[in-house]
Amino acid sequence: MLKRIFSTLLLFFYMLIVFCLSFGLLFVALNSLTPKQIDDIIKQVYYTQNLRILAGVSAGFTILTSLLVTHILTKKLHRERTIAFYNPDGEVTISLSAVEDLIKKIAMQLHEVKELKADVRATRKGIFVNSRAILYSNINIPETTEKIQYLVRSKIQEMLGIEETIKIKIHVKKLITPNSESQKV
Repeated sequence: MLKRIFSTLLLFFYMLIVFCLSFGLLFVALNSLTPKQIDDIIKQVYYTQNLRILAGVSAGFTILTSLLVTHILTKKLHRERTIAFYNPDGEVTISLSAVEDLIKKIAMQLHEVKELKADVRATRKGIFVNSRAILYSNINIPETTEKIQYLVRSKIQEMLGIEETIKIKIHVKKLITPNSESQKV
């Protein structure tokens, strides 16, 4: 809870500083501030100790916040590209690209599927699979897509040993005749 409050305050002050700097640049771009006025503002900050301290603290805070935001975002992006669970002997992480490859292999076992590509996203709410498929035209699309969804869901649950929500969306990109060669998804 304290971490969330700190993050919110940090983001608020960071946005306030960026907002003020952006307005200053906007005034310069619209010729609302003359070079003399800009020079007067800079001299005022330079010769007034309190304003110099405020400018230094603001600059340091902006630099620190930029580093923290970058760290948080890269950590979040890295965390979202893996699925983690714990065994008695330690943490295990599985790359989402490994899960995507597994989904492709599962789907390719079905004779109704010509090609399938999946994008997997793991969040606290569950695992979300967004796939694009090329199917043969001589099939029942609702039955085939239901079969793909069932097989993928059950295999992921079996492989990972989880009971989390697994949502699988299938976008049928193309239907082809069984004897024609397909283009890539």
